[in-house]
Amino acid sequence: MVRKTPARGSGANSKRVLFVTHPACAGHKISHHPEQPKRVEAIEAAVLAHYADDAALARTLAHDSAPAGADDAALARFHSAKHIKRLAGLFARVEAAAAAPIFDPRSGRRGPRRTTLSIDEDTAVMPKSRLAARHAASGAMRAVDAVLGGEGFHSAFACVRPPGHHATPTQAMGFCLFNNVGVAALHARAAHGCQRVAVVDVDVHHGNGTEAFFRDDADLFYASFHQAGDDFYPGTGLAAKNDGQSRPGRAPRVVNGARVAGETGTNGNVVNCPLPKGAGIRGVRSSLEDKILPKLQAFEPGLVILSLGFDALAADPIGGLNLDPRDYAYITRAVHDACPGAKFVSVLEGGYDVREISRGAVAHVGELSRLATGASSAERPSRRPRGASVISEMSSGDSWGSEPSDDESDEVSHLVATMSLDSIDGTPLKAAAKEMNMSLDSIADEPPTPPETTLPRRSPRGLSPGELMPPPPAREVARAPPRSLR
Repeated sequence: MVRKTPARGSGANSKRVLFVTHPACAGHKISHHPEQPKRVEAIEAAVLAHYADDAALARTLAHDSAPAGADDAALARFHSAKHIKRLAGLFARVEAAAAAPIFDPRSGRRGPRRTTLSIDEDTAVMPKSRLAARHAASGAMRAVDAVLGGEGFHSAFACVRPPGHHATPTQAMGFCLFNNVGVAALHARAAHGCQRVAVVDVDVHHGNGTEAFFRDDADLFYASFHQAGDDFYPGTGLAAKNDGQSRPGRAPRVVNGARVAGETGTNGNVVNCPLPKGAGIRGVRSSLEDKILPKLQAFEPGLVILSLGFDALAADPIGGLNLDPRDYAYITRAVHDACPGAKFVSVLEGGYDVREISRGAVAHVGELSRLATGASSAERPSRRPRGASVISEMSSGDSWGSEPSDDESDEVSHLVATMSLDSIDGTPLKAAAKEMNMSLDSIADEPPTPPETTLPRRSPRGLSPGELMPPPPAREVARAPPRSLR
């Protein structure tokens, strides 16, 4: 059988990367929850600042900040009609509650407004969640269009939220409402005829939702390295020998829509590499080079989607794989080069330390730019580069917020402190950002300092969103950790 593999682009965009964002993705906000708008705001600000002062580099990256929202037909390729309808009902309830007056003049009563509704212990919706979730899915679809459609971009990165890889075809969970990479993979089939699609998940958590759909389709491939053990969420993606119930004659255990252990897919199209806490880049490199990449090459996909979680970073308050931001440059190139004939897209998943995910994103997109232009991989700099490294240095150390920089006269410091692109309206930085079709070059600064406190293990059960994290004490660097996350 001859497999149709899209050729690398040869037009004007063949040496450019598309950076996809949407302001609606910052609208979804659950109080005292680690999955906050600052995540995408910080990454977008870091990318813009990193390229603002280099016009030559700026020409290698394009920015689309207004992709259209995903419709029900696109979502229904991955999700059940019941799931879409249920979420629509929840969205409608919180939107109606937000629009209702606090005081009812007809009854003369003052009533509470429930503007946040929980789906499970750690996943909830609020009035702006509908737009955020649909634009997160459509942002991933836009990235696919950029590389498989007529524009012919070399690669694309969708910086969107809420994340998606825990959402199964029938259930929202683990901070995720719609499965963005799953919707994007099936959009590649429906809109571009790309039958064989691979997802490589580098989030610290196993993508149970993505695997739940991909395992039964021989033309879809799912691979993941992820932290496992100590009841780490979501409790799936383990090796068969780690499952006490994986015995002949006994049905495999299924949790959160996926097998707890031993999943290989309908045709060897699922590869799981569980890693112990603290595995570091050596463990990740071994998983990729010895297990994931050989299987990925043999699969021969037409499109590779990187499910890009930054919660494997050493400073992340949830994960514990101890990666450095610059390790994401290696991961990006390794996965990209495994299938040189395939198109390449990345979609943001987790990562909850705002400073570190900004640095990781700069490393990732910087490597995409070098791949697009044929440049070799950058060596780790001995000195901190200019540009986004300033944001990496000045931004908050966690996603629950910290005190702003004392140097409010510095434009970049002020941008990071407020974490809003609106703060640079009318400035040279904003003007440069509007003109540029951007690019990334240098990789940001020195290795992060590990967290000072030991955070509790991740439990698959979690707590309600309002209980995940108490309001942070004033001007403290180390935050009191939540009792359980996701």
